Amino acid sequence: MPSKIYQKKVPRIRLIHRQEKWTLTIQGWVVMITFTATLIIFTITHIQPFLSVTSPVKADVLVVEGWLPDYALKHALTEFENGSYKKIVTTGGPLPTGYYLAEYKTFAELSAATLKALGLAKRS
Repeated sequence: MPSKIYQKKVPRIRLIHRQEKWTLTIQGWVVMITFTATLIIFTITHIQPFLSVTSPVKADVLVVEGWLPDYALKHALTEFENGSYKKIVTTGGPLPTGYYLAEYKTFAELSAATLKALGLAKRS
């Protein structure tokens, strides 16, 4: 009968561990890239009409954001003249830079001056 030899195991230091993991195949990458590209293209082509819905309501006051560029203020002035508005109100916070050199301290004052320069008649 063979005798059993007992050996003392020396503990090993493990710096890495082998494990099974899931990865995409070539076909999986193609499907994922195609899906992502389709989602991006769909979002680009369909988000603008969703976000820029214009549905004006009957009102006496037209409110205009003060940070709008001049071409948008021209459109607002056209809307004011063609609509049944009695007043136009500009809104806006303080100008971030250069306000100490200008006579206008807020976006509201600046856009009101721009509307006057574009031909808005002063109304009481």
